[in-house]
Amino acid sequence: MKGKFNALVILTDGVNQDPGSISRTTTLLTELQKLTGPERPVPLIMIAVGPGADREEAEETARATGGSGQSVTDPSQIHTVILKAVVAAGTQGGEG
Repeated sequence: MKGKFNALVILTDGVNQDPGSISRTTTLLTELQKLTGPERPVPLIMIAVGPGADREEAEETARATGGSGQSVTDPSQIHTVILKAVVAAGTQGGEG
């Protein structure tokens, strides 16, 4: 439907430190790229929250789906960042 799109917003407060979890560089990015389909895109909007969060990791993970990574140091900024990211995602992918 024209003007509509799907997106998934993910908030993270830091770098993955769980040794038993999925590896970002070898597994997560590959799986996200496999699941991303141009006929029905669902870009991730990843927001790294706080001083310990890794914006580069958020950006790289989101880009695998055609999404965007953002960062905020103050949690009160989250709503503004989400709004801007959703508007940007809608501008890029709102045709389907």
